[in-house]
Amino acid sequence: MYYADRFFNYKAATLLSIPIIAITIWFSMVVSAQPELMIKVAEENKKGMMLVSINQKMSDTILDHGLGWLPNDIIWKHIWDNNVNFQKGWRESYLRTILSLRESLSRQDRSTSPLNKDVEKGYGHLSINPESWIFPSYEGQMNDANDSLEVYKNDLGSGKAGFYTRADSLVRLIEQYTSLLGSVTNTLDITTFFDRDDRFYFAKGVTWGIYNNMVVISSEFEDVLADNGGNEITQSIINELSHAYFEPLVVLDNERGSMFNSHLIHQKAALLAARQKMNSLSSILLHKGAPSQG
Repeated sequence: MYYADRFFNYKAATLLSIPIIAITIWFSMVVSAQPELMIKVAEENKKGMMLVSINQKMSDTILDHGLGWLPNDIIWKHIWDNNVNFQKGWRESYLRTILSLRESLSRQDRSTSPLNKDVEKGYGHLSINPESWIFPSYEGQMNDANDSLEVYKNDLGSGKAGFYTRADSLVRLIEQYTSLLGSVTNTLDITTFFDRDDRFYFAKGVTWGIYNNMVVISSEFEDVLADNGGNEITQSIINELSHAYFEPLVVLDNERGSMFNSHLIHQKAALLAARQKMNSLSSILLHKGAPSQG
């Protein structure tokens, strides 16, 4: 009787553990996983529309993926902190892209042209505290930003708004990215057991945002890049960024020469290579030919 009870208890425990394991696997694969590297958007007939669309689509992907926006969540942000840091990293790249759109890409002349009111609204919505939970919620502000950018995009289509593919404007956007990558790679230098995951996933979120924007930039600024001999190095930048986007089972930060690879060293090397090539691209655009308007 004793052994029968033990066998029954063992079977009961096994049966009960199956759904728990299944739920754990589902959360790990679906909820906690980050999006695929490349986000695709349709070709547009007016310059600037693709750049707006890719950022809108990344924003929607974040909101629709897994548990949605996590940095302001009361409970889940303490459990799925990898995704929290990924989303915060992506937000930094998004903010810098829309900042460049506000300051230069949507203005014919930075010193005399007024700011586009809809791009300005979009940037304002995104600039609030990402941990704001209510009154307003950050999710609501992301949706409002997308709505404002949609108005701007529609105005591009109808010719009421402008998007200026000048070499100097592209350089300003690239400088935003190189500055961000410089800050990110510095954080990967010295880590502890408790913060290496945070830094890895923040950098991964930054990578996701910049990668998708650079893919679109290669199309939006195709003529400027071709005129200045920048197409090849732009594709090389995109390739380096793709090497920084990977998902380890456990984030390791070992010394060089260790039998185990250091994911932080690998990630940093790819991001530094991308940053160096971005600086080279900026030099090419600044020193080869005068700015041209597309």
